[in-house]
Amino acid sequence: MITKAQNLSLFLYFIFSITLTAENRTALLVGSWEYKNSPRFTPLKGIETDLKLMEEALTKQGFKVYVIKNPSIKIARGAIDQFGEILKQRKGIGLFYFSGHGCEMGGHNYLIPNNNQISKREDVVNNAIDTQHILNRMQEAGIETKLVFLDCCRVPFELGNSTFSPIKADGAFIGYATGSGKASEASKDGSLYTQCLAKAIATPKISINDMHTTVTGEMKKKYPEFGPNQLPYQYSGLPKIFYFAKTARQAPREKSEKMQVVARAQTKSVITLSDGANVDHIKLKSKVSQTSLTKPSSVYKARYAGNDGLIALQFINNSYVAGSFFMPKNGIEIKLYGHNHSKGKILLSLWESGAPLDGGQLEKTMKDGNITWSAKMSSGDTLTFTREKDRNRTLATSLYTGKVGSSDVKVTLNWQKNGTVKGNYKSLSSGKTYKLAGDNLVAGFLYLEEFIKGKLTARIFLHRHDLDQGLQWKGTLYN
Repeated sequence: MITKAQNLSLFLYFIFSITLTAENRTALLVGSWEYKNSPRFTPLKGIETDLKLMEEALTKQGFKVYVIKNPSIKIARGAIDQFGEILKQRKGIGLFYFSGHGCEMGGHNYLIPNNNQISKREDVVNNAIDTQHILNRMQEAGIETKLVFLDCCRVPFELGNSTFSPIKADGAFIGYATGSGKASEASKDGSLYTQCLAKAIATPKISINDMHTTVTGEMKKKYPEFGPNQLPYQYSGLPKIFYFAKTARQAPREKSEKMQVVARAQTKSVITLSDGANVDHIKLKSKVSQTSLTKPSSVYKARYAGNDGLIALQFINNSYVAGSFFMPKNGIEIKLYGHNHSKGKILLSLWESGAPLDGGQLEKTMKDGNITWSAKMSSGDTLTFTREKDRNRTLATSLYTGKVGSSDVKVTLNWQKNGTVKGNYKSLSSGKTYKLAGDNLVAGFLYLEEFIKGKLTARIFLHRHDLDQGLQWKGTLYN
């Protein structure tokens, strides 16, 4: 346990470190245009031309290109998962491109695959691809540079639903054909955005940020009739300058390949369990989200689908629970929404990237003072998490200096006898003080929650590092 004498730095910020073995370049291009059985989205023209343009432009710059045409939701999800596995092996640069219908809902960008059955809000979650999910798969692959280009509309699925929240991904560049809430124009000859993009990719010695700016300028110059209705937009969080074409010479070409896709099972919005109980993901999430989160969570050692991590579970009241499952090796957070519907039983809904992932009914068991919750989920995977009775009971107070993002902070942590941790941190720039409450359940890991005026505002997951000069805690702040 840390004592006052070990008064060293505490770092709370987004971490993503990786060592590249080579700058392999890999791209997945997805195009949808048929939309034969869609109740809401009409067929498109020119998408196949877009795919050919992008395939040719990227191949010239040394990308190994995979192309998927008119995928169903199952094929699209399977392709994205497999793309992540390919990136794990090749490392280097990963690029995803989509051309087709798209929309915004609940602050997220959704891509609409072929043969969708989307007519209402609930269908978007089940039958469309959340862009955040794509970036999560790329981030899990451990690549430093992630590039995404979306040639689709970003109009709200319903009126009054166009609030946009930034995509969360370290080391990512996202190029949009248009701004939030705007439509993207298409023609039988292909997209204006993709035409300009494919041309700009070949420009030597120009950074990706400047390249995308030239795309905007080219569209304004050549197609003034679209005016402010379609101006490309970009988000950049790259750790270093990226060039598609470093010199005027073309890179060695990689042969494009057809991806053999294994379609993953689709998660239904309502899951019926063996005892007749139902988990309605969307309704349950809505109910839990309406409640006030004011209490610190209990932290458990967890395992799900072969992944180890920690679950922070907050019993809000007699009816509902909320929390998060953290997988430190993958840098992934899965949200948990639950209904504490009877003694020793919780209906739990798992969400990733704004979409339901899994669900099931967990049952509580106690042995030798240890508490275990476990269930076989609807996917067939097992979720289990345990809170052990015997934990480190050392009592100490620690004072730290460090950073939250770019802000310098002073942190005070009080390590309680029962293994919990309480404290606060003060921002030296703003002078504001934030309360902290958490748990040192697992050796080497520290989970904290930030509260402002009694309301949970952020979760902090830290990993201990033993340095020559002492100790250091660093990790991720989720808000």
